[in-house]
Amino acid sequence: MKPYSYIRGALRQYDIDQQYIAEQLGRSRAYVSQRFSGHGTFTLEEAYQIMGMCGVPASEVYKAFPPGGQAVHDKPKPRLFIARRADGARPW
Repeated sequence: MKPYSYIRGALRQYDIDQQYIAEQLGRSRAYVSQRFSGHGTFTLEEAYQIMGMCGVPASEVYKAFPPGGQAVHDKPKPRLFIARRADGARPW
């Protein structure tokens, strides 16, 4: 998944793009784009401003802006491997 997928989804619901965020933060669009790509981090103040733009409560800052942009639940789940018997048949 892309970094900051939770806040990206919330922003998409309100049709808020990175240019608008940049204008509200007083930053360049490149700055915002780099942060959403995982190159650098938002300040806590910027995180709260962005959350306020799309109605995400402050109590969910850990979901919206997890360390490194990746939430624990965003990591791929391990796949279960079931070996076949030597004769090629399934074990069940």
